[in-house]
Order: sequence, then structure tokens, then C-alpha cells
Amino acid sequence: MRVNANLTLAGQRVTLVPYRPEHVRQYHAWMESPELREATASERLTLEEEMAMQRSWAEDADKCTFIVLDRDRAGAPCGGMAGDVNL
Repeated sequence: MRVNANLTLAGQRVTLVPYRPEHVRQYHAWMESPELREATASERLTLEEEMAMQRSWAEDADKCTFIVLDRDRAGAPCGGMAGDVNL
């Protein structure tokens, strides 16, 4: 994620920001869903493993992950975190 470490992309409805430590707890909570893990072919991780994964991705030159923030929910917890996208 080094390539997008300081990049924010703002559209009319959403803002894309780098996946940062402050997003990990919400992301981990989502990934507790068996249905979501199955749909994304993801394995269940502990919170500590998820935090380590975020740190690893942040240093990886080949990863480019953004968190999607809903601009209509900017005042919500985690800034209206609505999803993620990997490029």
C-alpha cells in the first residue's frame, strides 16, 4: 500500500482512504460474518492477526487497498466506513 499511503480519492458519494489502523476493528467485526467470509473467500482471523495483516499490507509495495467511506455518514463511527476495495 505504499503507493496509496497518502492518497485520498473523493467522489460525490464516497471517499476512498488507505486502510489504516483505525479501520481494523470495524473491518474485523465485518469479517466475523461467515457469509461475508464465504463470499470473499477469506479466512477468519483474530483481531491481533487482522492488525498484523494491516501493518503488512501497509508496507507491501504490491498491495493497494482502500476503505470506502460513505460521505452521507461522515459523522458515523469510523467515518461512515462502508466497505473496502483492492486494486
